Formats: sequence, C-alpha cells, structure tokens
Amino acid sequence: MKIEEKTLILAADEPKGVHKLFTEVWMQLLSLELPRDLVKRVLMNIDQLLSQVSSPVRLTDFLTKAFEHGGALSLLALSGIFQLMQKHNMDYPDFYGKLYSLLNTKMLPARFRSRFFSLLDKFLSSTHLPTYLVAAFAKRLAAMSIHAPPDVSLTLIVFIRNLLIRHATISCLVNRPGQAEVARDPYLFDESELIKTAALESSLWEVQTLQQHYCPDVSTEAATLRKPMPVQEAPLGEWLDRDAEELWEKEPPAGKIAPLNHMKPLGLFDDRDAFPKELFQW
Repeated sequence: MKIEEKTLILAADEPKGVHKLFTEVWMQLLSLELPRDLVKRVLMNIDQLLSQVSSPVRLTDFLTKAFEHGGALSLLALSGIFQLMQKHNMDYPDFYGKLYSLLNTKMLPARFRSRFFSLLDKFLSSTHLPTYLVAAFAKRLAAMSIHAPPDVSLTLIVFIRNLLIRHATISCLVNRPGQAEVARDPYLFDESELIKTAALESSLWEVQTLQQHYCPDVSTEAATLRKPMPVQEAPLGEWLDRDAEELWEKEPPAGKIAPLNHMKPLGLFDDRDAFPKELFQW
C-alpha cells in the first residue's frame, strides 16, 4: 500500500498525474457504502464529474447501482448513464425495460420530473427503435396522463404527439376503429417485458378521454391528436416548466361557461332531489 501511495504522490507532480489522482480518490469514495443523501448529491453533479475523471467508464458500476435502486436515485442516474451509452458505448442489458418500469404515477410529483422527461425524450429519439418498444412507452404515458395533474397531462400529451411524429409506425394507436372501447383494451399495464404488453394491439383512448378534461388547455391539446400530425415536433422544453398555478391564472376562453353542478337544475326545487323540496315546502 505504501508503494501505491508513493506512486500516486510522485505522479501528482505532473498534470496527467493530478488527473489520475483525482480519479482514484473518487473511485475510492464511490466504492464505499455512502448515505443516500450523499449519493444524491453526487448524482446531481454527475455531468461535471464525468467531464473531469480520466476514465468515465469506471463510473459504470456506481451509476448502474444507483439506477437500479429506484425512486429519485434512478431519475438522477439517467443523465450519467445516457452519457456513457452515447459517448463511451456502455452496454446496459434491458435498459429500456428498466426505464419503462420508472414510468408510473408515483414519479409524477417527483422533484426531478422535468429532468427525467427531457432525458426520456433523448432515449426515445432514435428512429431505429423497435415499433413495439415505442408503442409501449406511448401507451404507458397515455395511461399516466389520466391520473396526472393538468400541467403534467399537458407535458405527456405533447410527448406522445412527438412520438407519433417521430415514429410513424405507431400511428395505428390513434387510427384504430373502436378505440373508445375501454373494457376491451388488450394493453397489460403491469407487464414488465415490453414485447408482451400488447401495446400495438391497443389504442390511445386515454388521450381521447382527455378531450373532455375540465382544463381547457388539456382538452385542446388532446384534440390535436385527432387531427393530421404536423411535420415538426413541438419543443418539449417549453412544456416542462409549466405548473398548475400558471394554468389556473390564465383567463378562460371567451363565451365558455364553467360548470357549477354535475346535473343541470330544472328549478329551485328539483324533483330529482326531494329532500330540499320537503324541507322548504309551505
């Protein structure tokens, strides 16, 4: 051990040695069982770390372990994994299966949601991805949009529309006859193997349902999927930063009446609700 320490100290006299010493210190640190908060802080600065170590590939084990942990750590590890796959030919078996498993309603309120969707857009950018894989992601996003708050639903709709523009082979999801028959949907939400989800045999009935959404922005965007697709994709970044408060502050469309009751009243004392009529009769 003394020889190794001496070697590192001597090597530190040169710029390359400093670089190597910096890398070795980080490798020793990341090999320890670090507290979750510290791991999160490292992942939040992973882009800077990858640019400074002499061999970014050596961070593969750390990033893989964090990605498989689940939750916020998985979302934060995506950026580093994306760089290793893109620039250093990192091989990750069943990466898209793991990425698909992160798409659930639990991650909707996540602090790093915008960062996740931005990276997800990059991972699904290749036109060489199998059709069944893209269809599974589009269907999962549509299923999530039903349970999402309005600002997130808007992002998911725009994301799905971009996928339809980018991957024309999944256009059958919006052009399939009888797609409103929800009870006969063959899609398997809990299936972990993408090829077995039956997403290609399904449809995006969830987006059609959102055309009746109480938020005008959501219903308007959902309706665009029933129209001819534009040639260019919409910049996803413009939708990632929107929040629910911004939507509520917008003025309602002119002439549109906001519903105040789920049933249109027939009079002051409606026969369909006998209790107030009996209570106030004179």
